[in-house]
Amino acid sequence: MNNLKDSIKQRIVKKLSSAGFEKKANLSPVDFSGLSIPVMEVLERTNDFPVLIDVPLSACRGMGMLAFSCDENSPHPFIRTIREYLDGKTTSYHGSSLQRYYECFQPSTTADYLGITEKNRHESFGYSPLQAIEPWGGVISKQEELRKIRVMREEGAANGIESNKSEWSFIGPISYERGEMEFKRLTAIADSIMTHGYIRSGQKDGDITGKLLFRGNDYAVLIGAGQHRISALAAGGYSRAPIVVRPSRFSVARREQAPGWPGVMSGQFSIDQAQSIFDRVFDGLQPQAYVQSCL
Repeated sequence: MNNLKDSIKQRIVKKLSSAGFEKKANLSPVDFSGLSIPVMEVLERTNDFPVLIDVPLSACRGMGMLAFSCDENSPHPFIRTIREYLDGKTTSYHGSSLQRYYECFQPSTTADYLGITEKNRHESFGYSPLQAIEPWGGVISKQEELRKIRVMREEGAANGIESNKSEWSFIGPISYERGEMEFKRLTAIADSIMTHGYIRSGQKDGDITGKLLFRGNDYAVLIGAGQHRISALAAGGYSRAPIVVRPSRFSVARREQAPGWPGVMSGQFSIDQAQSIFDRVFDGLQPQAYVQSCL
């Protein structure tokens, strides 16, 4: 049934595109990079069209709900590993900060990954951490787990790894082979940026993307595509990065709108829990399970 729905949807999109109609999210972003215009004003000016904005790396959050700051001195394992590599302190995955991270942080539940510590909580907080998703972006589900596994297997196949394991590059445990692959991706991108600079493009997967988080007039960006690239920029001493935001219901989250977030409306998260996760991510703080295991 899902395949039939997808087929029908693809046909409709193709028909509309051929007639000159295009989804806003698929359009090239309006370029505001290099301009000192407040982000909220940018969104108002562009009427939900995709936008390209320069974002301070200190305002970027990487590796999902781990919410590592993406500045040069961050404890982000990708950034630490690239810095070790650039400083000549490591040349392989073995013994790297990346390997230590995957060995020390191996959450067993969504609660561990999201940072939910209350004992009186929804049953979904006991599910696999691969089912977790931010409360403003969706609901904890098996479908989310399958999506992550599919992406990991596609990335693995593209890099010569055939695996049926259910692993995810944001958390441990992962296979040694997968760890080596991630290390090679990080160092290859770092070498490229150090040699040629950072070159973005409007092609598919040519940009770092992110979701905007607003708390009052302040903002942070939760990085989506481009986790390796933004880590290499940070480790290489960059202070800002051009990031594409494709405004939608799930790409712009405002703290005061928590009662309408999917995770809250589903009953999985209370408003307090959802806003607590939002604040932790916004502030670039890691979940308690990581703090206890890795620090």
